[in-house]
Amino acid sequence: MKKIIFTLLALVLIAVQGLAQGTLSVPSTTYSTGSISVPVTASGFNDVGGFSLKMTLNAASSLSTVDLDTTGTVLSGSGRNSDLSISVTGNTVTINYTDLSVGVGFNLDGTVPLVKLALNFTGTPTAILWDTDPNATSFSDALGTALPIGTFTNGIINASGSGAIFSSVCTAVSGCENASATFTLTGTTAVSYQWQISTDTLGTSFVNISGATASSYTRSGLSLNDDRKYIQCLVTGTNGAILSCTRRLNVLENQFRTVTLSNNATSNAVCRGGSVT
Repeated sequence: MKKIIFTLLALVLIAVQGLAQGTLSVPSTTYSTGSISVPVTASGFNDVGGFSLKMTLNAASSLSTVDLDTTGTVLSGSGRNSDLSISVTGNTVTINYTDLSVGVGFNLDGTVPLVKLALNFTGTPTAILWDTDPNATSFSDALGTALPIGTFTNGIINASGSGAIFSSVCTAVSGCENASATFTLTGTTAVSYQWQISTDTLGTSFVNISGATASSYTRSGLSLNDDRKYIQCLVTGTNGAILSCTRRLNVLENQFRTVTLSNNATSNAVCRGGSVT
């Protein structure tokens, strides 16, 4: 009996581990202009043997250089940095790491940054948005088996000393096609607001939304063309502008259908294609 119980517990543990999903995060922080180091953290991944990270910095003009800072990271001093690479195309950053030769991976609990982005910040606020496509951002264990990612948290690089104070929710917003979705900043101390929407589903560029210049914005008449785009607000304080959290907008297809009913006074029969009461 004890053997059976032990076996069942082992199977439950394996199942739970199989369902475990990791988290990727970039902080929302203010920085002074100049050379900065932005940490990227990961937690909930065990026996990691490789990963690919892809993200978009939506205000490429605010960053004159993008590189890796390997000091104080999970890979520091491990001899694994030689397997780490970074490539930059426009304002899209891709970081790759693969080392399956040792057969033993490492665990990530989020207490130490996985990697750091070394940037030259010129002062223009920018969001850092994850590409959540599993073909773009992924983890695998030391045997090459995929490790699931459950949560992505986007980050913001803002200039310090703007004088704007507010809080904003960072999670995605969902709304039904033809309905509406509302985005709100609370506890605001600001001179002006300008809400923006991304031109694509990666957040590579944003455009101003005409008339959306209050602390709250409601997007009415949602269309499927809005699906998976991002909404953010450029908030101007007494000494500069900063960004709110950049939130993904998910639009669900409208399943409503109209049925027309009419009276048929001359017959109780209804033929195919006819109307019913």
